[in-house]
Amino acid sequence: MDYSLKIKYADVCEKTAEMIRFRAEHPEFRLATRKEIKEQFELLPSDKNVIAYQIGNLLVFHALGAAKIDLDGTYRIVFSNVRGEYETLTGSFNTMSNESIVLEKVN
Repeated sequence: MDYSLKIKYADVCEKTAEMIRFRAEHPEFRLATRKEIKEQFELLPSDKNVIAYQIGNLLVFHALGAAKIDLDGTYRIVFSNVRGEYETLTGSFNTMSNESIVLEKVN
């Protein structure tokens, strides 16, 4: 194994570690049975370049290209594979190209 690649691709290593922590902190991404999936997963209508779904209390968007997403309230970004800083979103937002983003509704 070439450990020098960890230094060369430090950003990829950091984002991978972030994804692992995120999954560990959110049981919505560890559904074990078909029944749990049916109860908590809902595919949402979306643009042709976006896969959108709700899982538990999270909204998830996988965007092939930039797309405008309309929201029904205020959400905070809890994960994005391309954004460095996470913010609170209200009304609508634009995805970035090849972005996977997870939002959680703010009360």
